[in-house]
Amino acid sequence: MRREWTKVRPSFVLSLLACLVLLPGTGYLGYLATARIAYRYEQSKSFSALDRQETRKLQQLGQSAYALEIPQLLLSPKTERSFEQSLAALENMRPKIAPELLPVVDLKIAENHAVLARFEAQSNNSDQASAHRRAAQDLFRSLGWQDVSERTLNELADRQIHPGGRSQLRQ
Repeated sequence: MRREWTKVRPSFVLSLLACLVLLPGTGYLGYLATARIAYRYEQSKSFSALDRQETRKLQQLGQSAYALEIPQLLLSPKTERSFEQSLAALENMRPKIAPELLPVVDLKIAENHAVLARFEAQSNNSDQASAHRRAAQDLFRSLGWQDVSERTLNELADRQIHPGGRSQLRQ
């Protein structure tokens, strides 16, 4: 009789293992649910001071700022094609951007035009180079730049093409 009591039943071991697995699992799920609820509560508290129009404006500003990073992420290789794609993406998203961020978009568009002007000049395509250079100069002037000379644009383009490197004009 003593021997039977000392035998461990398989059902007891399985129940113990199930508890050891389920207890931490449900604890973690509870933690996730609590964290999500707490985040929503804090978010609602922080935005409760804003009215509906201000909330929409803040949302549009956040979405615009996020959208501005997408072309930069896609611009991994520094090739003429990648700058053309970035320019097209920026020009397409420009009408949807919050007005507060338009100068940033215009600056990025002008930089891309300067880079494309540099690529076109290196390819001896002077018509395309001058068109891109004029577009870049117009945008930079509208942003308040004083010096929009060809040399300045070339130095800017070189820094965009070879970040961290020296300008090719000074070598």
